[in-house]
Amino acid sequence: MNSAKMKNNKIFKSLGFSLVELIIYMGLSTVILTVTAGLFIAILESQTRSQVMTAMEQDSQYLLSKITYEIHQADEITIPISLGGQGSQLQVITSGQPISFQLNNQTLSITKNSVTSQLHSSLTQVTEFQISRLGNVDGLQAVSVLFNLESLNQTTGGAQTKQYQTTVSLR
Repeated sequence: MNSAKMKNNKIFKSLGFSLVELIIYMGLSTVILTVTAGLFIAILESQTRSQVMTAMEQDSQYLLSKITYEIHQADEITIPISLGGQGSQLQVITSGQPISFQLNNQTLSITKNSVTSQLHSSLTQVTEFQISRLGNVDGLQAVSVLFNLESLNQTTGGAQTKQYQTTVSLR
């Protein structure tokens, strides 16, 4: 009978895991899950940072292109009025129609044919828009355009801000 009891004990002991084995497995599982979660978080942060930079680059290129296009198509720059004048609004006249760019509540907009449209995506805001009138009395009318573009999506480093500047003249 003793030998039958011993066989049953051996079978019973081999059916499960010991407490030490369970602690080791749980420790290894915790380490693996922690590393995996850290990698996942790093990937998400990298994706967010990439989306923010892409939105800022696309918006800045569009803003610079649109302002340059409208100035090149214009017959006259009416605001800022005088040489050396500065302001936060740009107005040009194209074929007798006024076209104006202005900053309201960190939104840069264009008003053309009495229709106002936002010029950048909802992922960015314009924190500064400064126009300076350049040129001489008998020369081509020109302006210097400066604006700051800021991301609205926060990354681990905070909001991204970039400053852009260009000089454009009538054709």
